[in-house]
Amino acid sequence: MVERVGNEVHWDPLIAIASEELGINYLTESGKVTTDIRLVRISSLAKALERAYDFGLLMGHSVSRAEHVKTKRSKLTCRAEQDWVRAAANDILSTYLS
Repeated sequence: MVERVGNEVHWDPLIAIASEELGINYLTESGKVTTDIRLVRISSLAKALERAYDFGLLMGHSVSRAEHVKTKRSKLTCRAEQDWVRAAANDILSTYLS
């Protein structure tokens, strides 16, 4: 079962990808076989995985950049970087919707 941990930056874009590509609007198990098991087209799954991979590259690049900074960063700086990542992720998602 996938458990949502707090308000992670990556969660909302992954739900958007699952919803748009696979018709899955939530990523938690309900405990009901009829709602937890889905049949999906291979092409839809491939497109969802490709979008998630692209998003992961973006997130990994941002994390890598942040780890190289030796000085202690303020909460304001961290929030600004999270906002930048969200905006970039939205840009990636919008290119697939066009």
